[in-house]
Amino acid sequence: MRTVGELEEVLSFKKYIDSFSFPVMLVNSRCDVLLLNDIARERFSNGHGKCYTVAHGFDRPCWEVLGRNACPIKRLARGEEGCSIREDKILIGGSLGNGLYLEMVLDGGIAETLVNLKDLAERDSLTGLYNRRKMAEILDFELKKVKRYGCDLSVIFLDMDNFKVINDTFGHSAGDLVLRKVGSIVQENIRETDVACRYGGEEFLVILPETDAEGAYKVAEKIRKAVGRICVDSFGLSLSAGVTQATKEDTLNTLIERADRAMYMAKKAGKNRTCLL
Repeated sequence: MRTVGELEEVLSFKKYIDSFSFPVMLVNSRCDVLLLNDIARERFSNGHGKCYTVAHGFDRPCWEVLGRNACPIKRLARGEEGCSIREDKILIGGSLGNGLYLEMVLDGGIAETLVNLKDLAERDSLTGLYNRRKMAEILDFELKKVKRYGCDLSVIFLDMDNFKVINDTFGHSAGDLVLRKVGSIVQENIRETDVACRYGGEEFLVILPETDAEGAYKVAEKIRKAVGRICVDSFGLSLSAGVTQATKEDTLNTLIERADRAMYMAKKAGKNRTCLL
């Protein structure tokens, strides 16, 4: 039973959520639906009960049906991005304080547009890999797991050897084709749980959760050897790789800097090799 003050607080949000042009629910931390905007009332036949029942027709929580990332409210509570992308809709959560949350349901063309915009903001336009901004976001999250749970985490820093020669000899269009091909090779030689990013220019970075330095070294060698089988005319491609494993004391910058130093060790040792630091 809610107090008069609590009811007044809930009702104070009515005008706000009615201003949205898509379904919005006001829910609490127990997933109880406290209020629906006009569009949500039209969309959902039953406006009372748990949000996973009202909006999605489930008899148990979304995260039990679809996995831990299915509920934007639970993601917010874990300190993650309050967004859940499904095949037919996007759910966006927002915290209002005092245990109250908004859950917005975007579907159809709106959802598709937002997915495309999000993808554009996170991907490198040339290779299709994650860009440096998204890489920093993912790596920061993985480092928190290292500090809190002691999980293994390694990174690989890759840099194409003699890439300027390719651009100068064959032109920048050829250089772009090489970068796209190398990006594809990197992606093809890592697990689904690993993350490949274009760090900048001819540099790539791979994030390997639950992987120690030895395992990451093997992945780096696999990528290096695959790239070494490619030629542009008679010009053979190669890259140098640096591998390092995260510690609980690492920050995003110290981890990347150490992987970068390992990569330069490989350069100084003659290129086309992998060094571990």
